[in-house]
Amino acid sequence: MTLLDERLRTLQHTARGWAEQLRPLALTLEEDPNRVRDHLDLPLFSYLSRTPVPRAYQPDPITVDGQAYYGTGGLERVVFCEEIAAVDAGMLLAAPGPSLSGVLVSLLGDEEQQSWFYGRLMERTSWTFLALTEPERGSDAASLTTSLTSREKDGPLLLNGAKRFIGNAARSDVGVVFARTRPGPLGVVAALVETGGPGFEAVPFETVGLRGNQICEVRLTDVEVPAERVLGRHLSPTRRGLMGAVQGFNRLRPGVAALALGIARGAYEYVVAHRRTLRADEAAGLKRMALRIEGVRRLVYRAGAAVDRDDPGLGALASAAKARAAQLAEEVTLEALEYFGPRGAAGPSAARQVRPGRARGRVHGGNPEHPAAERVPGPVPGEDRPWLRPGTPSGARPGRCSGSPCRCCRPISSPYSFRWRCWRSWGGSTGTHTMCGHCSCRCSSSSSPSSPGSARPTRWPPPSRTGPGTCARPGRHCGPTPGSRHA
Repeated sequence: MTLLDERLRTLQHTARGWAEQLRPLALTLEEDPNRVRDHLDLPLFSYLSRTPVPRAYQPDPITVDGQAYYGTGGLERVVFCEEIAAVDAGMLLAAPGPSLSGVLVSLLGDEEQQSWFYGRLMERTSWTFLALTEPERGSDAASLTTSLTSREKDGPLLLNGAKRFIGNAARSDVGVVFARTRPGPLGVVAALVETGGPGFEAVPFETVGLRGNQICEVRLTDVEVPAERVLGRHLSPTRRGLMGAVQGFNRLRPGVAALALGIARGAYEYVVAHRRTLRADEAAGLKRMALRIEGVRRLVYRAGAAVDRDDPGLGALASAAKARAAQLAEEVTLEALEYFGPRGAAGPSAARQVRPGRARGRVHGGNPEHPAAERVPGPVPGEDRPWLRPGTPSGARPGRCSGSPCRCCRPISSPYSFRWRCWRSWGGSTGTHTMCGHCSCRCSSSSSPSSPGSARPTRWPPPSRTGPGTCARPGRHCGPTPGSRHA
Protein backbone atom coordinates (compact mmCIF):
# COMPACT_ATOMS: atom_id res chain seq x y z
CA MET A 1 0.00 0.00 0.00
CA THR A 2 1.28 3.47 -0.93
CA LEU A 3 1.47 5.76 2.11
CA LEU A 4 1.55 9.55 1.91
CA ASP A 5 4.44 11.37 3.55
CA GLU A 6 4.07 14.54 5.58
CA ARG A 7 4.55 16.75 2.51
CA LEU A 8 1.72 15.08 0.57
CA ARG A 9 -0.58 15.01 3.60
CA THR A 10 -0.08 18.76 3.91
CA LEU A 11 -1.03 19.21 0.26
CA GLN A 12 -4.05 16.92 0.73
CA HIS A 13 -5.32 18.93 3.70
CA THR A 14 -4.72 22.24 1.91
CA ALA A 15 -6.42 21.08 -1.30
CA ARG A 16 -9.45 19.96 0.72
CA GLY A 17 -9.78 23.46 2.10
CA TRP A 18 -9.41 25.02 -1.35
CA ALA A 19 -12.05 22.67 -2.70
CA GLU A 20 -14.60 23.79 -0.12
CA GLN A 21 -14.28 27.33 -1.48
CA LEU A 22 -15.57 25.99 -4.82
CA ARG A 23 -18.70 24.28 -3.50
CA PRO A 24 -21.01 27.34 -3.65
CA LEU A 25 -19.67 28.22 -7.12
CA ALA A 26 -20.22 24.87 -8.82
CA LEU A 27 -23.76 25.36 -10.13
CA THR A 28 -23.01 28.85 -11.44
CA LEU A 29 -20.15 27.45 -13.53
CA GLU A 30 -22.51 24.88 -15.06
CA GLU A 31 -24.85 27.72 -16.05
CA ASP A 32 -22.12 29.88 -17.59
CA PRO A 33 -18.66 28.36 -18.27
CA ASN A 34 -17.10 31.81 -18.60
CA ARG A 35 -17.80 32.52 -14.93
CA VAL A 36 -14.52 30.79 -14.16
CA ARG A 37 -12.76 34.06 -15.06
CA ASP A 38 -14.44 35.73 -12.08
CA HIS A 39 -12.67 33.41 -9.63
CA LEU A 40 -9.09 33.33 -10.87
CA ASP A 41 -7.93 34.98 -7.64
CA LEU A 42 -8.74 31.84 -5.62
CA PRO A 43 -5.71 29.86 -4.32
CA LEU A 44 -6.78 26.82 -6.35
CA PHE A 45 -6.37 28.62 -9.66
CA SER A 46 -3.09 30.14 -8.58
CA TYR A 47 -1.80 26.60 -7.98
CA LEU A 48 -3.19 25.11 -11.20
CA SER A 49 -1.96 27.96 -13.39
CA ARG A 50 1.62 27.10 -12.38
CA THR A 51 1.52 23.30 -12.31
CA PRO A 52 2.95 21.15 -13.66
CA VAL A 53 5.87 23.45 -14.43
CA PRO A 54 9.46 22.19 -13.95
CA ARG A 55 11.50 23.77 -11.18
CA ALA A 56 13.88 25.43 -13.68
CA TYR A 57 11.07 27.53 -15.16
CA GLN A 58 9.17 28.37 -11.97
CA PRO A 59 11.08 30.78 -9.74
CA ASP A 60 8.08 31.41 -7.47
CA PRO A 61 6.33 28.09 -6.72
CA ILE A 62 3.28 27.64 -4.52
CA THR A 63 4.43 27.26 -0.90
CA VAL A 64 2.38 25.69 1.89
CA ASP A 65 3.81 25.42 5.42
CA GLY A 66 7.29 25.94 4.05
CA GLN A 67 6.92 23.21 1.41
CA ALA A 68 7.25 24.10 -2.30
CA TYR A 69 4.94 22.40 -4.80
CA TYR A 70 5.62 22.27 -8.54
CA GLY A 71 2.94 19.76 -9.53
CA THR A 72 5.40 17.64 -11.50
CA GLY A 73 5.18 14.58 -9.25
CA GLY A 74 2.76 11.82 -10.19
CA LEU A 75 1.58 11.11 -6.65
CA GLU A 76 1.32 14.84 -5.94
CA ARG A 77 -1.05 15.31 -8.89
CA VAL A 78 -3.09 12.27 -7.88
CA VAL A 79 -3.62 13.50 -4.31
CA PHE A 80 -4.53 17.00 -5.44
CA CYS A 81 -6.91 15.97 -8.23
CA GLU A 82 -8.88 13.61 -6.01
CA GLU A 83 -9.52 16.27 -3.38
CA ILE A 84 -10.74 18.89 -5.88
CA ALA A 85 -12.80 16.48 -8.00
CA ALA A 86 -14.60 15.22 -4.89
CA VAL A 87 -16.20 18.68 -4.63
CA ASP A 88 -16.33 19.90 -8.23
CA ALA A 89 -14.56 18.26 -11.15
CA GLY A 90 -15.91 20.91 -13.52
CA MET A 91 -13.99 23.72 -11.85
CA LEU A 92 -10.81 21.64 -11.90
CA LEU A 93 -11.11 21.03 -15.65
CA ALA A 94 -11.99 24.66 -16.32
CA ALA A 95 -8.85 26.00 -14.64
CA PRO A 96 -6.04 27.68 -16.60
CA GLY A 97 -2.51 26.32 -16.68
CA PRO A 98 -0.30 23.84 -18.55
CA SER A 99 -2.49 20.88 -17.57
CA LEU A 100 -2.21 17.99 -20.06
CA SER A 101 -0.06 19.80 -22.60
CA GLY A 102 2.54 20.67 -19.96
CA VAL A 103 3.31 17.00 -19.38
CA LEU A 104 3.91 16.44 -23.12
CA VAL A 105 6.13 19.52 -23.39
CA SER A 106 8.25 18.46 -20.41
CA LEU A 107 8.69 15.00 -21.93
CA LEU A 108 9.21 15.83 -25.63
CA GLY A 109 10.28 19.48 -25.74
CA ASP A 110 13.89 20.66 -25.93
CA GLU A 111 15.24 23.42 -23.71
CA GLU A 112 14.24 26.21 -26.10
CA GLN A 113 10.69 24.88 -26.55
CA GLN A 114 10.18 24.43 -22.82
CA SER A 115 11.48 27.91 -22.09
CA TRP A 116 9.11 29.41 -24.68
CA PHE A 117 6.06 27.43 -23.50
CA TYR A 118 6.48 27.72 -19.75
CA GLY A 119 7.68 31.32 -20.03
CA ARG A 120 4.36 32.33 -21.60
CA LEU A 121 2.42 30.69 -18.80
CA MET A 122 4.49 32.36 -16.09
CA GLU A 123 4.01 35.81 -17.66
CA ARG A 124 0.21 35.74 -17.51
CA THR A 125 -2.67 33.42 -16.69
CA SER A 126 -3.34 31.32 -19.78
CA TRP A 127 -5.30 28.23 -20.78
CA THR A 128 -3.79 25.43 -22.85
CA PHE A 129 -5.20 22.41 -24.70
CA LEU A 130 -4.14 19.00 -25.99
CA ALA A 131 -5.61 17.91 -29.35
CA LEU A 132 -5.39 14.26 -30.39
CA THR A 133 -8.92 12.91 -30.93
CA GLU A 134 -10.35 13.21 -34.44
CA PRO A 135 -13.89 12.75 -35.80
CA GLU A 136 -14.68 9.09 -36.52
CA ARG A 137 -11.28 7.98 -35.22
CA GLY A 138 -11.42 8.57 -31.50
CA SER A 139 -7.99 8.80 -29.90
CA ASP A 140 -6.36 6.27 -32.26
CA ALA A 141 -3.21 8.21 -33.05
CA ALA A 142 -2.05 5.64 -35.56
CA SER A 143 -4.92 6.47 -37.92
CA LEU A 144 -5.09 10.25 -37.53
CA THR A 145 -5.24 12.29 -40.72
CA THR A 146 -4.45 15.85 -39.57
CA SER A 147 -1.45 16.85 -41.67
CA LEU A 148 1.59 19.01 -40.99
CA THR A 149 3.32 19.73 -44.28
CA SER A 150 5.57 22.31 -45.91
CA ARG A 151 4.63 24.00 -49.18
CA GLU A 152 7.67 26.25 -49.46
CA LYS A 153 11.30 25.49 -48.77
CA ASP A 154 12.43 27.12 -45.52
CA GLY A 155 8.84 28.29 -44.97
CA PRO A 156 6.51 27.55 -42.05
CA LEU A 157 4.71 24.24 -41.80
CA LEU A 158 0.96 24.24 -42.49
CA LEU A 159 -1.47 22.40 -40.24
CA ASN A 160 -4.71 21.09 -41.75
CA GLY A 161 -7.40 18.85 -40.31
CA ALA A 162 -9.99 18.63 -37.53
CA LYS A 163 -9.99 17.59 -33.88
CA ARG A 164 -12.95 16.81 -31.65
CA PHE A 165 -13.73 16.77 -27.91
CA ILE A 166 -10.86 19.11 -27.05
CA GLY A 167 -11.17 20.75 -23.64
CA ASN A 168 -10.60 24.52 -23.24
CA ALA A 169 -9.58 24.98 -26.89
CA ALA A 170 -11.89 27.98 -27.34
CA ARG A 171 -10.24 29.96 -24.54
CA SER A 172 -6.62 28.80 -24.93
CA ASP A 173 -3.65 30.79 -26.20
CA VAL A 174 -1.46 27.81 -27.06
CA GLY A 175 -1.73 24.04 -27.15
CA VAL A 176 -0.24 20.78 -28.38
CA VAL A 177 -1.65 19.25 -31.58
CA PHE A 178 -0.83 15.79 -32.92
CA ALA A 179 -0.47 15.61 -36.68
CA ARG A 180 1.08 13.51 -39.42
CA THR A 181 4.09 14.54 -41.48
CA ARG A 182 4.27 11.33 -43.56
CA PRO A 183 2.61 7.89 -43.69
CA GLY A 184 3.43 5.29 -41.09
CA PRO A 185 3.74 5.31 -37.30
CA LEU A 186 6.96 7.33 -37.36
CA GLY A 187 5.20 10.12 -39.21
CA VAL A 188 3.10 11.22 -36.19
CA VAL A 189 4.45 14.28 -34.35
CA ALA A 190 3.27 16.79 -31.78
CA ALA A 191 3.58 20.52 -32.34
CA LEU A 192 3.04 23.68 -30.29
CA VAL A 193 0.26 25.71 -31.92
CA GLU A 194 -0.84 29.26 -31.15
CA THR A 195 -4.56 29.90 -31.45
CA GLY A 196 -4.39 33.59 -32.38
CA GLY A 197 -3.27 33.06 -35.97
CA PRO A 198 -5.51 32.67 -39.03
CA GLY A 199 -7.03 29.29 -39.78
CA PHE A 200 -7.58 28.17 -36.18
CA GLU A 201 -11.23 27.79 -35.16
CA ALA A 202 -12.60 26.22 -31.96
CA VAL A 203 -16.36 25.78 -31.54
CA PRO A 204 -17.66 24.61 -28.13
CA PHE A 205 -20.23 21.81 -27.94
CA GLU A 206 -23.35 22.08 -25.83
CA THR A 207 -22.74 19.46 -23.16
CA VAL A 208 -24.89 18.12 -20.34
CA GLY A 209 -22.25 18.19 -17.59
CA LEU A 210 -18.73 19.54 -17.02
CA ARG A 211 -19.65 22.60 -19.05
CA GLY A 212 -16.75 24.57 -17.55
CA ASN A 213 -14.33 22.46 -19.58
CA GLN A 214 -15.82 23.82 -22.83
CA ILE A 215 -15.40 20.70 -24.97
CA CYS A 216 -14.74 21.93 -28.51
CA GLU A 217 -14.43 20.90 -32.11
CA VAL A 218 -11.25 22.37 -33.58
CA ARG A 219 -10.88 23.11 -37.29
CA LEU A 220 -7.40 23.73 -38.68
CA THR A 221 -7.02 25.38 -42.08
CA ASP A 222 -3.47 26.23 -43.15
CA VAL A 223 -2.45 27.14 -39.61
CA GLU A 224 1.19 28.19 -39.70
CA VAL A 225 3.55 26.31 -37.38
CA PRO A 226 7.24 27.29 -37.30
CA ALA A 227 9.57 24.31 -37.67
CA GLU A 228 11.11 25.00 -34.28
CA ARG A 229 7.71 24.40 -32.63
CA VAL A 230 7.66 20.69 -33.55
CA LEU A 231 8.25 18.82 -30.29
CA GLY A 232 10.96 16.20 -30.12
CA ARG A 233 13.12 17.58 -32.92
CA HIS A 234 16.18 16.70 -30.80
CA LEU A 235 14.98 13.11 -30.41
CA SER A 236 15.09 10.16 -32.77
CA PRO A 237 11.90 9.45 -34.79
CA THR A 238 11.13 6.42 -32.65
CA ARG A 239 11.15 8.50 -29.45
CA ARG A 240 9.28 11.57 -30.65
CA GLY A 241 6.47 9.84 -32.56
CA LEU A 242 3.82 7.51 -31.19
CA MET A 243 6.20 6.15 -28.56
CA GLY A 244 6.65 9.61 -27.11
CA ALA A 245 2.89 10.11 -27.10
CA VAL A 246 2.36 6.80 -25.31
CA GLN A 247 4.90 7.72 -22.65
CA GLY A 248 3.21 11.06 -22.16
CA PHE A 249 -0.24 9.52 -21.80
CA ASN A 250 1.06 6.96 -19.34
CA ARG A 251 2.12 9.87 -17.14
CA LEU A 252 -1.25 11.57 -17.57
CA ARG A 253 -3.49 8.58 -16.83
CA PRO A 254 -2.99 8.47 -13.04
CA GLY A 255 -4.20 12.08 -12.84
CA VAL A 256 -7.27 11.27 -14.95
CA ALA A 257 -7.89 8.24 -12.73
CA ALA A 258 -7.68 10.44 -9.63
CA LEU A 259 -10.25 12.78 -11.12
CA ALA A 260 -12.67 9.89 -11.65
CA LEU A 261 -11.90 8.61 -8.15
CA GLY A 262 -12.74 12.02 -6.72
CA ILE A 263 -16.06 12.06 -8.58
CA ALA A 264 -16.97 8.68 -7.09
CA ARG A 265 -15.95 9.82 -3.62
CA GLY A 266 -18.00 12.99 -3.99
CA ALA A 267 -21.11 10.97 -4.85
CA TYR A 268 -20.53 8.70 -1.85
CA GLU A 269 -20.08 11.66 0.50
CA TYR A 270 -23.24 13.24 -0.92
CA VAL A 271 -25.23 10.16 0.09
CA VAL A 272 -23.65 10.11 3.55
CA ALA A 273 -24.45 13.79 4.09
CA HIS A 274 -28.06 13.71 2.85
CA ARG A 275 -29.30 10.25 3.90
CA ARG A 276 -28.97 10.16 7.67
CA THR A 277 -31.37 7.23 8.17
CA LEU A 278 -30.71 4.05 6.18
CA ARG A 279 -32.31 0.65 6.02
CA ALA A 280 -30.07 -2.32 6.74
CA ASP A 281 -29.65 -3.19 3.06
CA GLU A 282 -28.92 0.45 2.17
CA ALA A 283 -26.28 0.71 4.90
CA ALA A 284 -24.65 -2.49 3.65
CA GLY A 285 -24.65 -1.20 0.08
CA LEU A 286 -23.09 2.08 1.20
CA LYS A 287 -20.38 0.22 3.10
CA ARG A 288 -19.54 -1.81 0.01
CA MET A 289 -19.37 1.41 -1.99
CA ALA A 290 -16.81 2.83 0.45
CA LEU A 291 -14.69 -0.32 0.22
CA ARG A 292 -14.71 -0.19 -3.59
CA ILE A 293 -13.60 3.44 -3.52
CA GLU A 294 -10.77 2.65 -1.12
CA GLY A 295 -9.64 -0.27 -3.26
CA VAL A 296 -9.45 1.87 -6.39
CA ARG A 297 -7.69 4.63 -4.44
CA ARG A 298 -4.88 2.24 -3.59
CA LEU A 299 -4.54 1.30 -7.25
CA VAL A 300 -4.46 4.96 -8.33
CA TYR A 301 -1.87 5.81 -5.67
CA ARG A 302 0.31 2.96 -6.91
CA ALA A 303 0.09 4.33 -10.44
CA GLY A 304 1.01 7.83 -9.25
CA ALA A 305 3.99 6.50 -7.32
CA ALA A 306 5.07 4.54 -10.41
CA VAL A 307 5.29 7.83 -12.35
CA ASP A 308 7.66 9.27 -9.75
CA ARG A 309 10.06 6.34 -9.88
CA ASP A 310 9.88 5.79 -13.67
CA ASP A 311 8.59 2.27 -13.16
CA PRO A 312 8.95 0.17 -16.34
CA GLY A 313 5.51 -1.29 -15.61
CA LEU A 314 3.88 2.15 -15.56
CA GLY A 315 1.94 1.61 -18.81
CA ALA A 316 -0.10 -1.35 -17.59
CA LEU A 317 -0.56 0.06 -14.10
CA ALA A 318 -1.65 3.52 -15.28
CA SER A 319 -4.07 2.05 -17.83
CA ALA A 320 -5.61 -0.26 -15.25
CA ALA A 321 -6.01 2.59 -12.77
CA LYS A 322 -7.67 4.85 -15.33
CA ALA A 323 -10.02 2.18 -16.65
CA ARG A 324 -11.07 0.98 -13.21
CA ALA A 325 -11.51 4.47 -11.77
CA ALA A 326 -13.62 5.60 -14.72
CA GLN A 327 -15.84 2.53 -14.36
CA LEU A 328 -16.13 3.16 -10.62
CA ALA A 329 -17.14 6.80 -11.16
CA GLU A 330 -20.01 5.83 -13.43
CA GLU A 331 -21.19 2.96 -11.25
CA VAL A 332 -21.06 4.86 -7.95
CA THR A 333 -22.75 8.01 -9.23
CA LEU A 334 -25.63 5.99 -10.68
CA GLU A 335 -25.92 3.86 -7.55
CA ALA A 336 -25.95 6.97 -5.37
CA LEU A 337 -29.11 8.17 -7.11
CA GLU A 338 -30.96 5.07 -5.94
CA TYR A 339 -30.74 6.36 -2.37
CA PHE A 340 -32.93 9.38 -3.13
CA GLY A 341 -35.78 8.11 -5.28
CA PRO A 342 -37.37 9.94 -8.23
CA ARG A 343 -37.75 13.31 -6.52
CA GLY A 344 -34.21 13.50 -5.17
CA ALA A 345 -32.60 12.10 -8.33
CA ALA A 346 -34.08 14.89 -10.42
CA GLY A 347 -32.60 17.68 -8.26
CA PRO A 348 -29.77 19.93 -9.49
CA SER A 349 -27.31 18.83 -6.80
CA ALA A 350 -27.79 15.15 -7.63
CA ALA A 351 -27.48 15.93 -11.32
CA ARG A 352 -24.16 17.66 -10.70
CA GLN A 353 -22.90 14.49 -9.00
CA VAL A 354 -23.93 11.97 -11.66
CA ARG A 355 -23.09 13.79 -14.89
CA PRO A 356 -19.30 14.00 -14.39
CA GLY A 357 -19.23 10.29 -13.57
CA ARG A 358 -20.90 9.35 -16.82
CA ALA A 359 -18.62 11.68 -18.77
CA ARG A 360 -15.48 10.17 -17.23
CA GLY A 361 -16.77 6.71 -18.11
CA ARG A 362 -16.96 7.62 -21.78
CA VAL A 363 -14.27 10.16 -22.47
CA HIS A 364 -11.48 8.85 -20.26
CA GLY A 365 -12.48 5.37 -19.30
CA GLY A 366 -11.59 3.45 -22.41
CA ASN A 367 -15.29 2.83 -22.99
CA PRO A 368 -15.89 1.59 -26.54
CA GLU A 369 -18.87 3.85 -26.92
CA HIS A 370 -18.28 7.12 -28.67
CA PRO A 371 -18.35 10.08 -26.25
CA ALA A 372 -20.65 12.04 -28.56
CA ALA A 373 -23.53 10.70 -26.49
CA GLU A 374 -22.59 13.18 -23.78
CA ARG A 375 -22.09 16.27 -25.91
CA VAL A 376 -25.77 17.03 -26.51
CA PRO A 377 -28.64 17.30 -24.03
CA GLY A 378 -29.46 13.71 -23.17
CA PRO A 379 -29.22 11.34 -20.23
CA VAL A 380 -29.64 13.15 -16.91
CA PRO A 381 -31.08 11.96 -13.62
CA GLY A 382 -34.78 11.36 -14.13
CA GLU A 383 -34.45 11.33 -17.91
CA ASP A 384 -32.36 8.18 -18.33
CA ARG A 385 -34.86 6.26 -16.17
CA PRO A 386 -38.14 6.07 -18.09
CA TRP A 387 -40.17 5.02 -15.04
CA LEU A 388 -39.56 8.52 -13.62
CA ARG A 389 -41.39 10.13 -16.55
CA PRO A 390 -45.17 10.53 -16.81
CA GLY A 391 -46.99 8.11 -19.11
CA THR A 392 -44.54 5.25 -18.69
CA PRO A 393 -46.12 1.77 -18.93
CA SER A 394 -46.55 0.11 -15.57
CA GLY A 395 -44.27 -2.76 -16.58
CA ALA A 396 -41.26 -0.44 -16.81
CA ARG A 397 -40.64 -0.20 -13.09
CA PRO A 398 -38.11 -1.59 -10.62
CA GLY A 399 -39.01 -5.14 -9.67
CA ARG A 400 -41.20 -5.66 -12.76
CA CYS A 401 -38.63 -6.32 -15.43
CA SER A 402 -39.39 -7.89 -18.77
CA GLY A 403 -37.70 -8.44 -22.10
CA SER A 404 -34.24 -9.83 -22.71
CA PRO A 405 -30.97 -8.86 -21.03
CA CYS A 406 -28.75 -6.40 -22.89
CA ARG A 407 -25.05 -5.64 -23.03
CA CYS A 408 -25.37 -3.63 -19.81
CA CYS A 409 -26.41 -6.71 -17.83
CA ARG A 410 -24.28 -9.19 -15.94
CA PRO A 411 -25.28 -12.58 -14.54
CA ILE A 412 -25.43 -13.22 -10.81
CA SER A 413 -24.91 -16.92 -10.17
CA SER A 414 -25.55 -18.96 -7.06
CA PRO A 415 -25.44 -22.75 -6.57
CA TYR A 416 -29.00 -23.37 -7.75
CA SER A 417 -30.32 -20.19 -9.27
CA PHE A 418 -29.60 -17.69 -11.98
CA ARG A 419 -30.78 -14.14 -12.43
CA TRP A 420 -29.79 -10.96 -14.24
CA ARG A 421 -28.89 -7.55 -12.93
CA CYS A 422 -28.03 -4.30 -14.67
CA TRP A 423 -24.59 -3.51 -13.27
CA ARG A 424 -24.76 0.16 -14.26
CA SER A 425 -27.75 1.12 -12.15
CA TRP A 426 -28.26 -1.67 -9.59
CA GLY A 427 -27.28 -0.31 -6.19
CA GLY A 428 -28.76 -2.45 -3.45
CA SER A 429 -28.28 -5.84 -1.89
CA THR A 430 -31.95 -6.82 -1.93
CA GLY A 431 -31.84 -8.36 -5.40
CA THR A 432 -34.56 -6.11 -6.79
CA HIS A 433 -34.31 -5.25 -10.46
CA THR A 434 -34.41 -1.84 -12.07
CA MET A 435 -34.72 -0.36 -15.52
CA CYS A 436 -31.25 -0.07 -17.00
CA GLY A 437 -30.04 3.45 -16.27
CA HIS A 438 -27.66 3.38 -19.22
CA CYS A 439 -29.69 2.32 -22.24
CA SER A 440 -33.25 2.13 -20.83
CA CYS A 441 -33.71 -1.55 -21.69
CA ARG A 442 -35.66 -3.89 -19.47
CA CYS A 443 -33.63 -6.54 -17.70
CA SER A 444 -34.82 -10.10 -17.24
CA SER A 445 -34.92 -11.98 -13.99
CA SER A 446 -35.44 -15.69 -13.51
CA SER A 447 -34.53 -18.63 -11.35
CA SER A 448 -32.78 -21.67 -12.71
CA PRO A 449 -34.56 -22.83 -15.89
CA SER A 450 -35.16 -26.22 -14.30
CA SER A 451 -36.90 -24.77 -11.25
CA PRO A 452 -40.67 -25.30 -11.16
CA GLY A 453 -42.64 -22.35 -12.38
CA SER A 454 -39.62 -20.29 -13.38
CA ALA A 455 -39.37 -18.28 -16.55
CA ARG A 456 -36.42 -18.88 -18.81
CA PRO A 457 -34.47 -15.74 -19.83
CA THR A 458 -35.05 -14.80 -23.43
CA ARG A 459 -31.31 -14.94 -23.99
CA TRP A 460 -30.20 -18.49 -23.21
CA PRO A 461 -27.64 -19.91 -22.59
CA PRO A 462 -26.32 -17.07 -20.44
CA PRO A 463 -23.08 -15.31 -21.42
CA SER A 464 -21.17 -16.84 -18.50
CA ARG A 465 -21.25 -19.90 -16.27
CA THR A 466 -24.23 -20.42 -14.00
CA GLY A 467 -24.32 -22.49 -10.86
CA PRO A 468 -24.56 -26.30 -10.87
CA GLY A 469 -27.96 -27.85 -11.45
CA THR A 470 -29.92 -29.88 -13.97
CA CYS A 471 -29.49 -28.05 -17.27
CA ALA A 472 -32.71 -27.99 -19.31
CA ARG A 473 -30.84 -26.99 -22.45
CA PRO A 474 -27.13 -27.85 -22.46
CA GLY A 475 -25.08 -25.53 -24.61
CA ARG A 476 -21.56 -24.28 -25.14
CA HIS A 477 -21.53 -22.74 -21.68
CA CYS A 478 -22.26 -26.09 -19.97
CA GLY A 479 -19.88 -28.81 -18.91
CA PRO A 480 -20.38 -32.27 -17.36
CA THR A 481 -20.10 -32.70 -13.62
CA PRO A 482 -20.26 -35.84 -11.42
CA GLY A 483 -23.77 -37.24 -11.32
CA SER A 484 -24.46 -36.56 -15.02
CA ARG A 485 -25.32 -32.94 -14.31
CA HIS A 486 -24.20 -29.85 -16.14
CA ALA A 487 -22.69 -26.70 -14.76
